[in-house]
Amino acid sequence: MAPVILPDDLVMVRVQSRWRGAKSRWRSSTMMPRLKRVYEEAGGLVLKGDNPDFTPLRFFPSRAADVKILGKVVGVYRNLEGKRRG
Repeated sequence: MAPVILPDDLVMVRVQSRWRGAKSRWRSSTMMPRLKRVYEEAGGLVLKGDNPDFTPLRFFPSRAADVKILGKVVGVYRNLEGKRRG
């Protein structure tokens, strides 16, 4: 599947730390914040983006607590006039 979030899109995130199922989440760890879908797998977490060029991130149960869910994506705004923000 092609990425659904494109350069210059604005993503609206509802702040929440709990999650259910494979919803898109804004998450952070010690790395840079990223937008990924969160899946639970064998007690650990799998963070998977929509862009197939990137491999899913796997966190075993011992490291799953290192992942901080910042919120749930509730909307995306895309400027259809072709003008870049800035």
